[in-house]
Amino acid sequence: MEALAAIGLASNVLQFVDLGYKLLLASKEMYSAGNGASHSNQGLDFMATEMKRLTRNLNKGVPMRQVTDEEEALLKLAHECQRWSTDILALLDRLRNRNPNSKFEAFKAAVRNLKAKDERDRLEKGLDDCRKQLDIQLTSMFRSEALERFEGLVASAKSTNEDLAILKDSVNSLHRSMPGQIGNIGTQFLERLEDILRMSAEASLKHKQELFLGALRYQGMEDRFYNVDRAHAATFEWLLDGSHNSGHQSGWCIDRDKTATFRGEARERFTDWLQHGHGIFHICGKPGAGKSTLMKFLCKNQLTRQYLENWADDQTLVFCKSFFWTQGSEAQKSFSGLIRSLLYQVLSTAPDLIPIAFPSRWAQCEPNLNVGVQFELDEIEHAFDDLLVSQATFEKHKLVFFIDGLDEYHGRHTELVNKFFNWTKLNTGNLKICVSSREWNEFMVGFAECPKLRIHECTLRDITIVSNDRLEGCSNLATLIHDGDIYSLVKNIAEKAEGVFQWVNLVLTAVEGGILNGDSASDLNTKVHIFPTELGALYQHLFDSIHAADRPKAFETLRMARHMEHRLPLLRVWFLNKVIDDPDYAIKMKLEYAPEEEQATLLKITRRQIYGRCKGLLEVFPPKRPQPFLQDDGIVGFMHNTVHEFLDQAHIQERINQTVGHSDLFDRVCQTFLACAKFANQEWFYHGSDPASTDFNIELNRIIGFAVDDLHMFPDDPKGHQRRLRFFEFLNGIETVASTKLRPKLRNAYRINGFAFPRLTTPRPTGFTSCIDSYTHVQAFAISNLLHEFLREKDSTFLVSTTVRTQPVAADDTTNDLVLLLVGTTSEILPKRIDYSRLCKMLELCFSRGISPNYVSPLLRGRTLFTILLYIVMFNLSGCELRYNYEVIPKETCIFPLRLFELNVVYLYALSLV
Repeated sequence: MEALAAIGLASNVLQFVDLGYKLLLASKEMYSAGNGASHSNQGLDFMATEMKRLTRNLNKGVPMRQVTDEEEALLKLAHECQRWSTDILALLDRLRNRNPNSKFEAFKAAVRNLKAKDERDRLEKGLDDCRKQLDIQLTSMFRSEALERFEGLVASAKSTNEDLAILKDSVNSLHRSMPGQIGNIGTQFLERLEDILRMSAEASLKHKQELFLGALRYQGMEDRFYNVDRAHAATFEWLLDGSHNSGHQSGWCIDRDKTATFRGEARERFTDWLQHGHGIFHICGKPGAGKSTLMKFLCKNQLTRQYLENWADDQTLVFCKSFFWTQGSEAQKSFSGLIRSLLYQVLSTAPDLIPIAFPSRWAQCEPNLNVGVQFELDEIEHAFDDLLVSQATFEKHKLVFFIDGLDEYHGRHTELVNKFFNWTKLNTGNLKICVSSREWNEFMVGFAECPKLRIHECTLRDITIVSNDRLEGCSNLATLIHDGDIYSLVKNIAEKAEGVFQWVNLVLTAVEGGILNGDSASDLNTKVHIFPTELGALYQHLFDSIHAADRPKAFETLRMARHMEHRLPLLRVWFLNKVIDDPDYAIKMKLEYAPEEEQATLLKITRRQIYGRCKGLLEVFPPKRPQPFLQDDGIVGFMHNTVHEFLDQAHIQERINQTVGHSDLFDRVCQTFLACAKFANQEWFYHGSDPASTDFNIELNRIIGFAVDDLHMFPDDPKGHQRRLRFFEFLNGIETVASTKLRPKLRNAYRINGFAFPRLTTPRPTGFTSCIDSYTHVQAFAISNLLHEFLREKDSTFLVSTTVRTQPVAADDTTNDLVLLLVGTTSEILPKRIDYSRLCKMLELCFSRGISPNYVSPLLRGRTLFTILLYIVMFNLSGCELRYNYEVIPKETCIFPLRLFELNVVYLYALSLV
C-alpha cells in the first residue's frame, strides 16, 4: 500500500471516530426541549448521513495487495469501524422521535433515550478503543517500512538536492512532534504527515527522473560545444536581426560589400524557417568558414529562442543541440552518442516524457533503493524511436534539434541524412532540425531541396570586423603602422580570405607578430600576399616553417596532441619537454609540489613554446573543468579540426616519423602522466565530475586500456619484452604515488561501477559499487582491463584480500573486493571491453591463486562469479564489447565458452581436493 493511501485511510478512521462521538453526544441532548425536537432531528439526520458517507468511503480506493503487517492492522480497524457504524446508526434510528408534533411521542422518545444509556456507553467505549488502536497503528507505521523507505530515498539522493533537504527537515520536525500519549493524534498531525508524504512522492519522482537522466548522460557530452570559439562581438548578428546589417566603420566594406544581398536573403530564409518552417535547414560552407561558431551563436542567442517560441505557440518548446567531434570520444562522433545526447536533453526539458521513452523500465524502477539505472545502446535507440512515434510526445511539446559537424560523424553519411528526414516526416510541424556540414556531395545532394545558407558567401563584413578589431589593438604598439595601413591590411585580408575564418586567424597571428617585431606596412602586406589561400597549402606552409632545431620537440608535441585528442593538459607538455631531454626524468622525479609562483612561470613558458615552435597549428584552450591547482593550466589542441586532417596525411606522418619515429609515443604518454601525478597536489586526484570519473582515474584507465587493446603493443620479442617491463615500471610508479596521495580520503572518494543481474532471465544490467583502497588502486584498474601480465608480477596472495568465499557475505563487505571488477568497470567514460582470450587467462590466474569459481559477493545478487561471467560471455548481457583475440564479436553471436567451462571444472575439482 502506498504511504499516502495508508494515511488517507487513517484520516478517514479518525474522522469517523470524531463524528461518532458527536452523534452519541447529540443523542443525549436532542430531547432536552420538546420544541426543538424537529430541529434536533434535522441535525442528527445530517450527521447520520455524513457517517454513512464516511463508512462507504472508509477504505475506498485503498489497494489490498502488498500490505505490511501495520497496514493490515489498519485495514482491520477500518472494518471494525464499519461494524460500529452499523450499531450507532441503529441506535439513532431507535431513538428517533417519529412524530415531532406529538408530545406523547416525545415522551416515549425520552424514555427510550434513558433506557439506551448502557448501549451508548458501550458504543462510546468501542469508539475509544478504535481511537487508541488508531494511535498505536499510526505510531508503528510512522516508524516502520513506509517512512523508512522514504528516509532511504533522502539518504541515497544527492545531498545538494534542495527539495530533499527541505523534506528531510520536515520529517525530523515531524518526528519531534510525534505525540507521546495515546489518544493525542489528531487531524492536524495527519494533515501534516500527509503533506510530508506528498512532498516525499514528489521528491521520489524527481529522484527517479534523475536516475534515468544520469544513465543517459555521458562524460564529455557538451565538450565540443564549449570548445568551439565564441563568435566575435557584432558578427553573425545579421542572420537574426536586420538592424545589424548597417555595416562597420570601414568605408571600403560598406561601399564594396557585394554580400549584402546574400545576407538579406539568408536572414529572410532562416528567420522564416525558425518561426513558420518545417523539416530541415542546412548550413554549409568551406572548411574553417565558421560553421560551428555560427551554430554555437545560434544555440545561445535569445532571438533564436524567441522565433522558435513563436513557432511552438502554446506548446512547450524543447530545444536540443549536439555537436559531432572527430577528435572526441567514440560517443562524440557516433550515431549512438547523438541519440543519447538528444534523448537526454529532451527528457531533461520534459521529464514527463520519460515513461513514454522507457515504459517498462520506468514501471520497474524503485527510486528509494540505492541502485543505479543503466541502459544498453540499443535500448536507448529504441527509446528515442518510441518517443518520436508516440502521439503523446507532441500533445504538449514541439522539438527542434541543432546538429553541427555532420562531416565529423563516423559512419555512413547518407544513412544519417535519411534518418533526419525520417524523423521530420514522422512529425511534420512538431519536429524540425537545423544541421551544418561541409559542402560534401552526401550533404549537398541529400539536402538539395532544403532551405540553405552557404556561410562563406555572407561573412565578408564579419571578417572585416574581426580583422579591424584585432589589428587596431596592436597598432599602438608599433610606430611604423598607421590607421591607413590598418585599412589596407584589413582590405587585403578580407578579400583574400574567401569567407574562411580559420585562414584569417592564422594570417592575423602572423601579422600581429610582424607588428610586434616592428615590420613596415609593406612587409606586412607582403606576408599576407604570400600566404596560400587554401587551408591545406597554408598548413603545409606553417609546417615547413618550423625551425629545424625546434622540430624534434614540436613534432613530438604535435604527435602527442594527435594521440590524446584534445585531452593534453598544458602541464603534460612541460613534462614532455623534460622527458624528451631525459626519458627517465619522471622515474627519477621525487614526490613534490611546487609553489604557485613556480607553477605559473613554467606554464607561461610552456604556452610561449607551443605557439613559437608549432606556428599556430596548436592552441591552448581553457580547461574543461577549472583545476583546483595550476590556475593558468589549459588544454592543448589543434586550432581547428582541419589541422588533424592535415597531420593524418601519409607524407606528413612520414616527415614526423623521420624526425621522432625512434621515440616511443606510448612511453611518452606514460612518463608525462607519472610526472604529473608526482607533481600534483592531492586535490587533483579527486578532481572530476564525480568520484568515479576523476581526471586521474580517467587517464589511468585510458592508458591501461590502450595498452591492452593494441595487439602490437607488446610483441613477443626482446623489444616487446623490454617495452612491457618499462610499462610495468610505470604502473609500479603510479601505484607508489596512489598509495601515498590517495590514502587520507580514499574510502569516501573512489568507487567502482559494475554490473549485476538480479535474475538470470533479466537481460538488463543494474549497477553496483564497490570501494577500493589506495594500495590496490592500480591493481583494480589492471583487473578491470584484464591486464593479467602485470598481476602475475604481484604478490600471489593479494587477489584473495577478501578471503576465498563460496558463501554470501555481509552486504557492506565490499571494500577491496577486486574480483568484482571482472564483471564491472572502473570508468563510465570508456566502454567496458572484454577479450575472451584475456578473460580466460585472467580467470586462470585468479583461480590458481585461491579464488573459487563459486565466489559469491552480495553485490552479485546471490550469483556466483562463474555464473555471471558465463552469461556475460554467452549472451553479452552487460552490453560490453566482446572480442576474441582482439577481433570484435558481433552482438548477435552466441558463444559457447568451452575454455570457461574447462577452467570452472578443473579448479572446482582442485578445491575439492584441498
